[in-house]
Amino acid sequence: MSNNTKELEEIIEKLGYQLANNIFDTIKTLQFSLDLTERFYENSHSRYVGDMSGKMAKLMNLNEEETFEIGTAGLLHDIGKIGFRDTALFKTLPEMNSREMKQYKLHVDIGREMLYNHKALHGVADIVYEHHENFDGTGFPEKKQKNQIKIGARIINIIDFYHNAMHKSMKLNSISDISQKSNAMDYLQETQRKFESVLEHIDDQKNIKFDPELVHLFIKLAESERKKIEGFLVKRIHIANVKPGMIFAESYYSSSGLLIANKGEVVANDTLKALFRCVESDQIPQKLLMLADNND
Repeated sequence: MSNNTKELEEIIEKLGYQLANNIFDTIKTLQFSLDLTERFYENSHSRYVGDMSGKMAKLMNLNEEETFEIGTAGLLHDIGKIGFRDTALFKTLPEMNSREMKQYKLHVDIGREMLYNHKALHGVADIVYEHHENFDGTGFPEKKQKNQIKIGARIINIIDFYHNAMHKSMKLNSISDISQKSNAMDYLQETQRKFESVLEHIDDQKNIKFDPELVHLFIKLAESERKKIEGFLVKRIHIANVKPGMIFAESYYSSSGLLIANKGEVVANDTLKALFRCVESDQIPQKLLMLADNND
């Protein structure tokens, strides 16, 4: 291999790395903006939908590019709601009047336009645009049906509904809060009836609102995710002892109001770095409320 060829490959690799970082930074900026619209949730709606959408894509053995696009679309599916009034943020669709519904339906158009400004996010934008299409063709904006709807949008439609039904409330103190429990089992038992009711409704909406094959896969995933934390305790752990794989029992924000760690989120190395910076600058306490097993 000539020196020129090697240098060219190094330049291309560097440019690819810079482009990936640019895309990541863009997504992160949009995510921070979205966090400000989510005050009617027990935890971050967008982060949950993004995380679970990515998990669904992996369970379906979709390729890396599709999984990235679906997870990112889940994270940014409500980006078009930035600037919306509270009535369009906390109400369910049946509760909206005609004016509010008209504004609400615009968020998929606005979201697609915003994301289309970045060429690398065009695939994400198309999924965001379709995430309110229903399997039977009764959704919006184009009344697409069945396989006319992108697989990522069909996935997000289910997870979006589930999280709204389980964790959204106009009165935040009406939501069962795991941070007030001594162990995860108390929280799971308290929310079990609601969990079963929501899954039953999703199952009833097969072939109507939701893709039947995806409903079956999501129900298995949702039950598996709850089972993972059955034996966990809720305890305060010093930041130095917080490890990847633990789960946050409380959300943590920077002094400027940016969400750093989301309740229910599994600890990742990037999140830990951000938390250490916040602890060092006294923005959050040194001991964090975590879900962990007896050995931690």
